[in-house]
Amino acid sequence: DGDTLARQGGDEFVFVLDAPSTEAEGELVARRAQEALAVPMRIDGIDIHTSASFGIAVYPRDGERPDMLLANADAAMYHAKQKGSGLQHFAANMGGTAQYRLKLESDLHSALRNGEFEVHYQPKVDTLTGLVRSAEALLRWRHPERGFIPPAEFIPIAEETGQIGAIGAWVLQQACRQARAWRDRELPPLRVGVNISAVQFHQPGLADTVRDVLQAAQLDPRFLEIELTESCVMSNPEESISILEEFSRMGVLVSVDDFGTGYSSMSYLRRFPIDKLKIDKTFVAEMDTRADDASIVQAIVSLAHGLHLKVVAEGVETEAQV
Repeated sequence: DGDTLARQGGDEFVFVLDAPSTEAEGELVARRAQEALAVPMRIDGIDIHTSASFGIAVYPRDGERPDMLLANADAAMYHAKQKGSGLQHFAANMGGTAQYRLKLESDLHSALRNGEFEVHYQPKVDTLTGLVRSAEALLRWRHPERGFIPPAEFIPIAEETGQIGAIGAWVLQQACRQARAWRDRELPPLRVGVNISAVQFHQPGLADTVRDVLQAAQLDPRFLEIELTESCVMSNPEESISILEEFSRMGVLVSVDDFGTGYSSMSYLRRFPIDKLKIDKTFVAEMDTRADDASIVQAIVSLAHGLHLKVVAEGVETEAQV
């Protein structure tokens, strides 16, 4: 009667056990919840399986204030998630990570509104002529206190908190406006590539968003390239085909990023309307010193050309790599 179960938002819930409670009692409640959630639910004739990660923090040892106790339970939960253990007790060395992540999550909510995001452009160079044919839009967050924060740190948070849709749409707008600005300055035609995250790709209405952004920028669709990862298109192949076909009908190009590092399924290469493969930079970095990497690069190039696809090598920095 004295315990509380509350939903914080999204898929996060909190148990507050009536004091005094021990670590063992917290673990017992978590195990019972795990068992209850492990029972499949039948929805429309399909068994739906769920799992949960639990973090346990005990008053007053792990925090004397409610916000500190919640933050430390959150930190333990993320450690459980990363380790795949399902349940983790808070330890002192987790605290810094939790505070940093919570602060980052809080700051991310206002970053777009405060104009803290920037789009940088990385050129794609034609290896035969040396001419820049297109550029890839790269999102950067210039935090007012921490300086540049890498996308690897804030994109997963944006996906988890549901902010990726707004941020992704903003990048798309900026990139299309820039491509139009280059054209208005009578520069040689430059296509711009925009990375679409897996979460953003599977949100309803993506094709409509792309269409609206192109129209607002008055940009010819052939000057936009959508970049997706292998795992993104393979997570739901039938849905992916439908979305990619919409892009194709619009005239927007599609490239598969990080090729060779994800599912590496050959089936989608003939089923999906894609235009380009991108060789992941992990293969390019050591291809002039490791024979295996050189062989993989050579195989991807041959495969792409055999399927009449263009191919881009990421992270080319030396003459030997060129």
